[in-house]
Amino acid sequence: MKSNNKADLSITAMIITVLALTVLIVLLVVFTKGSNIFTTGVFDCESKGNEYRCVAEGACQAEKTKFNCPKGQECCVERG
Repeated sequence: MKSNNKADLSITAMIITVLALTVLIVLLVVFTKGSNIFTTGVFDCESKGNEYRCVAEGACQAEKTKFNCPKGQECCVERG
C-alpha cells in the first residue's frame, strides 16, 4: 500500500502552524499585558520591610521612594 505523503505533510504543517501561533499569542500576552505577573511584589512599597510604609501624599516626613503604593499614597522610608 502506498501512503499519501501529501496528506501527511499537510496535517503536520497544520499542527506546526497551530502550535507556532499559540506560542506567539502567549508571548504577546506576556510581553504586553501579563508582564505584571512577574513584577508584582518586587516594586511594592510594603513588601520591602517594616521601614517602608504607604502614607497619604504629602504626609511623608522622612525619605520618599519610587516604590508602588495605592493611588493617592506614596512610599515613605522611616529609618530609625
